[in-house]
Amino acid sequence: MNAIAREVAARIEEELDYRTEAAHQAEFAAAYRGHPFIRIPEIIPELSTRRVLTMELAGGKRWPQALTASQALRDRWGEVIYRFAVGSLCRLRMVNADPQPGNYLFHDDGAVTFLDFGCVKHYTSEQITALQSAAQATVDGDAQALCCAGSKRRSRRSSRRSHSPLPRNSPRRSPEPACRAPAATPRSSAD
Repeated sequence: MNAIAREVAARIEEELDYRTEAAHQAEFAAAYRGHPFIRIPEIIPELSTRRVLTMELAGGKRWPQALTASQALRDRWGEVIYRFAVGSLCRLRMVNADPQPGNYLFHDDGAVTFLDFGCVKHYTSEQITALQSAAQATVDGDAQALCCAGSKRRSRRSSRRSHSPLPRNSPRRSPEPACRAPAATPRSSAD
């Protein structure tokens, strides 16, 4: 329980310091710069402080307007949000942990602008592997494997060797191992 309290306290502290949020947003912006459908406003560091966050102006539809768009466009936006969330976890080993509709701006070309990077979680390669194992166990309906996912700890020495050689603040970290979707198992009609 203490670990959970420490994690929550750390995320709250990050939310209250715009320098941390600016660093997170800059890391995501660098990773997705030039992406055709994922947009992240650039930070203006010289105008940002601990209590003021300044970024380039971003336009787009807010959630209530987006709800009135065609089903095809809403499906596209949903796919972009999914690709951002899963792609960030797999490629960057980070998650923007505040996924709520007020943090998105929607565009008629199917793009989505992502806002609010105050709550970001970084993951190790070992944690990514545990998440993959849990997802696969869920797809397989294997409760035992789900309970055990991530419980196989590597020794400190082997864990150190498996970390990415790129620095923690590198926007182009490669996941180890590569993130992959769980393989779906066909279910019989009796399921």
